Amino acid sequence: DFSYLVLLAVYGVDAVLTIIHRIRLKEPLMEAHRKHMYQIMANELKIPHIVVSLIYMAVQAVIIDGYFLVSNHYLYFTVVIVVLMVVYLVFMKKYFHLHKA
Repeated sequence: DFSYLVLLAVYGVDAVLTIIHRIRLKEPLMEAHRKHMYQIMANELKIPHIVVSLIYMAVQAVIIDGYFLVSNHYLYFTVVIVVLMVVYLVFMKKYFHLHKA
């Protein structure tokens, strides 16, 4: 049963893709950084932290609601992960340059 992973979809995609990104940048993974999507939204784009949290919460809530409404949970979960990955990649391509190393 993988349904518990649906509870972590937004945060999990952000975390895993940030780790992959840092590996590609050859950065030490145990050092502090500010490269997560939510950190770039809050720090570089100056979106208030509460707004960023509400966005993450709302997207996660919609994903969870959708999970209970569909019958094919595997397909739904796969589509959600792919969509979140695309959103992450497009966002980072557009805004990562704002991050100061």
